[in-house]
Amino acid sequence: MIKLSICGISDLVYPYCKYGYTGRVHSIFHHSFNIIVGQHLIHVSGEREFLSSFGIQLESQDFQKLQGLQIDDLVTLKKDKIIIYSQTDTYILSGPENVVQNMMVFRVEFSQDEIEEVLGLVETQLSFNKIGIEASSDFHQIQEMMRSGHLSLTAIETIIQFLIGRGLGLTPSGDDLLLGYFWGMRVLSDYLIQKEVEIYLSQNLTKTTIISREYLDAFLKGFVSSPIYRLNKSLERRDSYSANKAIQRIATIGHTSGYDFLFGLFLSLKCIQKMKMRGTLYETEKS
Repeated sequence: MIKLSICGISDLVYPYCKYGYTGRVHSIFHHSFNIIVGQHLIHVSGEREFLSSFGIQLESQDFQKLQGLQIDDLVTLKKDKIIIYSQTDTYILSGPENVVQNMMVFRVEFSQDEIEEVLGLVETQLSFNKIGIEASSDFHQIQEMMRSGHLSLTAIETIIQFLIGRGLGLTPSGDDLLLGYFWGMRVLSDYLIQKEVEIYLSQNLTKTTIISREYLDAFLKGFVSSPIYRLNKSLERRDSYSANKAIQRIATIGHTSGYDFLFGLFLSLKCIQKMKMRGTLYETEKS
């Protein structure tokens, strides 16, 4: 029996048994793995600077002790601990309640000049050739729609239906782009479209992977992963240095996930700029 120390917990998954008392190891990666409990995942990270919106974080030296882990290993969940039964050993994951973190998205009121500054920081880190969606006339039209400053309900629905599940990998690029776009809208605009985004995203979640679905579902509940939350806090403090560091960290997520998120954020900033110049935020009629 090996005891492992949890050093970070997303408020979204605590207590651990909120989705059920038994689960399985779902997927395993170099620095993380996922546990499936009912229809939901709990992400377990061994990275010092990454806590998933739907996960927990282990000390890196403890994570290295999980070498015998295999897909489908049995997991039991209690309020404050997770027990994994592998073929080689039993692992008990636990940590103090004071490491539970509330990583909820919150609004930051920015002027036009401040939006321009954030846009500059994003553009500095963004590599357009690293976006995970191939260029096409259809994708170009979607981009124009997203940056237009005229978001009708029909446009929102079209954007979501085009992007969700689009691209390769465990978190398709289209989903990461949507997350960056609507996160930007939620943080830096009045986000009058929140209800519509929730409806259209919820209706289309089955079109993507289970891992990506968890990230989008967490966002709909108001939660994001730690690098994105740190950017939110940096923007609140008007701390350009910290914001730039947070953007740099986001860019390193996954193969293209970070760049896809930043491209979505870039498009939302362009849209917000035009909205502010027009003095109106959203079209509320179908068009």
